[in-house]
Amino acid sequence: MAYTGSNHIASAAAMDKDLSKRLFRSVGVPTADWLMAPSAADAAGAALGWPVVVKPNKQGSTVGLSVVREPAQLQDAIDRALRFDDEVMLERFIPGREFTVGVLEGVALPAGEIISKGEVFDYESKYQVGGAREVFPADIPATEAALIQDYALRVHRVLKLGAYSRAARPIHPGRRDKSATPPSSSCTSRSKARRLLRRARSSSITMMRSKKSSTGARKPTRALRLSA
Repeated sequence: MAYTGSNHIASAAAMDKDLSKRLFRSVGVPTADWLMAPSAADAAGAALGWPVVVKPNKQGSTVGLSVVREPAQLQDAIDRALRFDDEVMLERFIPGREFTVGVLEGVALPAGEIISKGEVFDYESKYQVGGAREVFPADIPATEAALIQDYALRVHRVLKLGAYSRAARPIHPGRRDKSATPPSSSCTSRSKARRLLRRARSSSITMMRSKKSSTGARKPTRALRLSA
């Protein structure tokens, strides 16, 4: 079956949250502390604090995700996540604003901010009409936007992603150390693809349509100018 974006190896690496977070740290991209289940509530609390985020390790769209605030709720959240995957991640909860950056043909697009109605950017926020809104460009200092773009490029490269990807980054207000880059999206849904194109148009970048030569190298065939 034909598809666009990254190849299956890069897509699998991006989907595996435990693996991708290890790769993020290898290139200096901060990511929230985490443990893999099974984990006793005492150990999870000591390592991550409360609340903690519990989620399937290899699922997307926040399917099976829970924000656990009390030790007594932890095992139920793990059991729920196990309905969707055989591996479950426990992750430090990072409150604050959430920013996102698309990467298109090796170019980091302008940073945007995701403003959801709920506490987390969950499944309903992502796919229900009016669940969240995105602001492009984000209302943040240029230095902060450049830092987020740099992290998105590092994520894209270390995962060996293809033509496009998207990375999100929650930032705790006033606490630069309290920040994290969650796993990157390599195969974008149609709704996310439309947002990616809007970001590209807002940046007024020039992109090259290309095709593979007989040697496997990509050759530009024509330029496509995207402007706001």
